[in-house]
Amino acid sequence: MLEDDEKYLREAHRFRDRSDLAWTEIQNLEQIETSVWRVLEGQHEYDRDRILQNDDLVYLPVTWIGCVGVLVSKADGRVMTLGSPVHVSAHVWAYYRGFADGDTTDGRLNDLVILRITDERRTEDVLRRFLTFRHIVNVVRPGFRQLPFRLTGVDLYFARGALKEADEQGWFDFKVEPPTGGDA
Repeated sequence: MLEDDEKYLREAHRFRDRSDLAWTEIQNLEQIETSVWRVLEGQHEYDRDRILQNDDLVYLPVTWIGCVGVLVSKADGRVMTLGSPVHVSAHVWAYYRGFADGDTTDGRLNDLVILRITDERRTEDVLRRFLTFRHIVNVVRPGFRQLPFRLTGVDLYFARGALKEADEQGWFDFKVEPPTGGDA
């Protein structure tokens, strides 16, 4: 394993510690709401008592069919809509891991770099969330013998929950990076 990858794994544990949101008084709520309403093209009803935040993010439970709320970055005011197939905690975890947050596949591509595997069967189960069985057999399994192994330009959106679980359970170690191009 490369020295940079080892450093990344040591740093990755901080993502788990920072991904919890809690209720606290929000100082600039009106400004945050204005940003959200601009992105959503209009105001929406929501329960202000369910707003959560941490040092970096604010979660507003603005929901509709297909959406479980929005995250707002305190650093740059970026508004991220959260699709309902993924739990809010997995969205927050993915934010800290550097997942792309586009609304469609074109804006959600990342590279997944597998650094170490402790449970190959469960690793394959997670990868099946976004890769075909044929791709796993022909490309991924041979790549497992030459770690680190990079899957390029893959949409990890619907695998966020499974990747979070893999991270928490230690089935395999990985990092998520901006796409470098090429085929997965």
